[in-house]
Amino acid sequence: MTKSYKIIITGQVQGVGFRPFVYVLAKQFNLKGSVSNNENGVVIYVSGTEQEVTAFYKSLIKHPPRVSRIHTHLLEEIPFKTFDDFKIIPSKKSGKLNLQLTPDFAICEECQVEILDTQNRRYQYPFTTCINCGPRWAITKTFPFEREHTSMHNFKMCDECYEEYSNPSNKRFHSQTNSCAKCGIQIQLSNAAGKTVDIETGSVFKETANLIKEGNIVAIKNTGGYLLCCDASNKATIKRLRQRKNRPKKPFAILYPSLSLLKAHFKVNGQQEQVLRSSESPIVILQIGDYKGDLALDELIPNLNQLGVMLPYTAILSLLAEELKIPIVATSGNVHGSPIISALEEANSELERHRNNLEELVRDRTADLEKKNKELDQMLK
Repeated sequence: MTKSYKIIITGQVQGVGFRPFVYVLAKQFNLKGSVSNNENGVVIYVSGTEQEVTAFYKSLIKHPPRVSRIHTHLLEEIPFKTFDDFKIIPSKKSGKLNLQLTPDFAICEECQVEILDTQNRRYQYPFTTCINCGPRWAITKTFPFEREHTSMHNFKMCDECYEEYSNPSNKRFHSQTNSCAKCGIQIQLSNAAGKTVDIETGSVFKETANLIKEGNIVAIKNTGGYLLCCDASNKATIKRLRQRKNRPKKPFAILYPSLSLLKAHFKVNGQQEQVLRSSESPIVILQIGDYKGDLALDELIPNLNQLGVMLPYTAILSLLAEELKIPIVATSGNVHGSPIISALEEANSELERHRNNLEELVRDRTADLEKKNKELDQMLK
């Protein structure tokens, strides 16, 4: 006998591919109904036999999407409803939100392979994502999590991307961040004055890597704002970065290009490696111990015996790391104690202002030193 049921799932269930996952699973169990997001989580309506629905429900709870986190789940029978098929219903905000915020997810292994594959259409596309990875919180303007509620709304998917988005067997099925070089965000390299450098897109990462290796500080606009990056072994550059950020002592976190190089320099235990490779890809604190490398530790972590490290967590950082092959400082682009800089115009203005302030400070101190030297010469005479 066919019955109808309502299923409510709460937790980290929006922006994690939950609805497309439910869609595919419902098709496997020959169920009809719908799935949508609401202010509390995910709501599913299904019609089928009690045995089919129970099996579907148990499978969903036991094996949810890779980056989801289920907190509560409820299955209840409701008055019978007729459905033509199983559908993903666009979400509508209708009440007060009661959602767990979904964090940004590090680039997954499958997308890593794509951006390094010369035969793939996303080769060197620095904003490659799929249903299992990419920004969530950083691009969300409001909830529930739909493309039109994010900054990706400004980028209309091309035919190829939309085909992926519409295909239940594709890993980008209903991926709200889906884009490619044809229809997505375009990358560019600008000089310190904010003027775009005339360079081919394919050479941006190589040129950026060269600038860093030459001792320059580079501001990289990433999904969470700007990162100021420099060679983590260059003492003079790190000192200059500290002056410009007004951050004399606070330790800097280091972005390692690969786990293999990190493990060659530090002792990394199993738990630390697991966290570094997790979907959240956070900064992990490591003890210096028997460190084997050429990091400028005294400048990076004054008077400390531990260092914060991370691995490339976005495609843009992965592509840069592929060219660099060395650890770099990767710190927020805001001056110490100030809000995060995210807009291009604001970044150009603020970074230029603090560079000018530093130059003025150096001039004042130089003039003061020259004055004291003259006074000392007079005394000695």
